[in-house]
Amino acid sequence: MRRLGCLLPVFVAVWIGLLPTGPSFATDANLKTPEGAVAAYVDGVARQDFKAIVAVTPVDNMSKGFDFVFSVSRLGALSPTAPVPSSHPLFVEINKATFMAQIGQQVRILTYGLMTTSKILDGKYDVMDADGAAEFARVVRADRLAGLSLVKVGIPDPAALNNERNQANATKLAKTYGADASTQRLALLSFEGLQFVVGFTLLRYGDDWTVMSQTSSVAAGTDSLGVPRRVTLEAFEEMLK
Repeated sequence: MRRLGCLLPVFVAVWIGLLPTGPSFATDANLKTPEGAVAAYVDGVARQDFKAIVAVTPVDNMSKGFDFVFSVSRLGALSPTAPVPSSHPLFVEINKATFMAQIGQQVRILTYGLMTTSKILDGKYDVMDADGAAEFARVVRADRLAGLSLVKVGIPDPAALNNERNQANATKLAKTYGADASTQRLALLSFEGLQFVVGFTLLRYGDDWTVMSQTSSVAAGTDSLGVPRRVTLEAFEEMLK
């Protein structure tokens, strides 16, 4: 089991001045930049406030703006897990429930990745008995998330992110969900004396950036499931080059 540690005070001091305080953070969040959206997402997790997390995601816009025809034609097939056409309020609500569930799964995997080294982080079954399950539940506690802080947000591998192919894919992703643009970011997190890297994909609607997923397709060293990975500050900086 991982021992409790201390947060790095110099990093906390840097970011406390950038993050609003108080329970109304979700409505006060500055979403005008991708970095602000990532900061808002992480802050919501640290506050253990699912509503605040959802508030900085594009759940509503994605549900209403999903372009079913474009999505299917882009893939050349209809996936069993694809959202339904946004042609009726019933379907919009079904999409919303699906997207909210995906956010919940992201926060769950982030929490497990910060607090455990379970095999489930690799998509495998973790065999355990009742005592093992009780120990897992003892270690995985929402209140521990208060020790989470954001150290830095950066652009992953700018040359790769900005190449023609990835820019074309970013445009297609935005169109799929009725957004104006999409991009990716890397976040360096501090938790109980350890540092982790997580990728993010974001969508912009109008002037506001929102966190679509806890993944980055261009950042080597990140996880496709959104699992936070241990990293040093030096290694994180290399991921931004």
